[in-house]
Amino acid sequence: MTRPAHRPPHAPTPEQRQIVELAAVVGIPHHDIGPLVGVSIKTLLKHYRKELALGKTRANVKVGGSLYNAAIKGNVAAMIFWMKAQAGWREVQHHEHAGPGGKPIALAAASASISDEDAMKVYLKLVSKEE
Repeated sequence: MTRPAHRPPHAPTPEQRQIVELAAVVGIPHHDIGPLVGVSIKTLLKHYRKELALGKTRANVKVGGSLYNAAIKGNVAAMIFWMKAQAGWREVQHHEHAGPGGKPIALAAASASISDEDAMKVYLKLVSKEE
């Protein structure tokens, strides 16, 4: 039985580095990036750590800069998004329920002894006050 020949150490090319960085930018998982450049995950992490770590950050810097420039130039959607993402703006809706004159809403208590006719009268009375 012959032993397999020892492989030379991996030496990343500029093209491979670019492929890894671009794949990381768009969110391709590491286990799918390795085969793109013909290496194992272990080798990918050993030789391409910088490209994997900085790819997404570089993309975020470019997109963030474009968003900022659009907001500064008056793009209202970009302004709103920036303020929500960077300045903590939130859209909050408050719902308050009150009866006439701001008083609590009067509720009829259900009872086994109330007739359907009486229940309908209470209901109609409440509905007419809301209008």
